[in-house]
Parts: sequence; structure tokens; C-alpha cells
Amino acid sequence: MPRNPVVYNNMGVAYGKLGKYHEEISSLKKALSLRASYSAAAYNLGVTYLKVNDKKAALGAHEALKKFDEGAAEALMKEINKAS
Repeated sequence: MPRNPVVYNNMGVAYGKLGKYHEEISSLKKALSLRASYSAAAYNLGVTYLKVNDKKAALGAHEALKKFDEGAAEALMKEINKAS
């Protein structure tokens, strides 16, 4: 597999569209392991956690995202609040 985080983010999004949320989470985590400050993957991971009803993990993703992208973190918090 490529070592490009964008590829893993895009794969994650594709898995999500298929309803394969655990694969989506795995791909997004791989993207973040390759580039820890990849905002799109971090945001997508938080949203995916909400899809599987794991608010605690979504809040963790939000906290991590705040460290490098306040705008994306704010957008994720809006999604978390909508899911509550």
C-alpha cells in the first residue's frame, strides 16, 4: 500500500459511504499515523466515531484536532453537539 495519508483518508471516506465504519476508522487512523496533523483525516475520524455512537472517542478526536486546526476542531464540535 502507498505511504500517502491522502490515499488512506480517501479510502476511509469510501468505506464510510459503504457503511463499513470499522474499516473507515482503520484507514483514517492509518492516514493520521502517516501525518499526525492531517486535519481532514482527524475531522473525518471524529465524525466516523459519531457514526458508530462513540461520543467519547469523537471528543478525543476533537481534543487532538484542537492542537493543530482550531477551525476544523470547531466544525467537529458542531457535529458532536448535533449528535447529542
